[in-house]
Amino acid sequence: MNKFDSNYGIDPDWMMVPIHIFKEGDGLLNLPRFIWLKKSWKLTEVHHQFFDYIKDLFTKWYEEFTKDGKSNKCRQNPNFKHPDTGAVLDAPSLAELFEKEPIEKQFKAFFPILFTNEAKQALQARNFEIDFMPYQLKVENNSGYG
Repeated sequence: MNKFDSNYGIDPDWMMVPIHIFKEGDGLLNLPRFIWLKKSWKLTEVHHQFFDYIKDLFTKWYEEFTKDGKSNKCRQNPNFKHPDTGAVLDAPSLAELFEKEPIEKQFKAFFPILFTNEAKQALQARNFEIDFMPYQLKVENNSGYG
């Protein structure tokens, strides 16, 4: 019997992927999580799904800065812009963006450099400024480990 048989409740079209979230600060804090990905998704879809999975962290980051002037999520002030208007987002406008706009537009607000000619140069220079790339996904094949 195949371990991916439907009797085991696992679909062969999906895979569980570990996500390691490293928090900035004095010491390195690794917060491992898992996310299910469909094997047929393109990399863009993986990015959108992951963003959708963690976007509540952005909401909390904005809310904490609005309330306290600082955040436990990140030391920097969130300085992202609406992809259509260019207006700097605040907690209410971020909530509206997340509620009313498609995931592609939400993602574009937090990764504006990926949609410009500067993206290739920034990625090659490993210039990961938080204002245009708040996190990175590193896809690694570790099937040979262990």
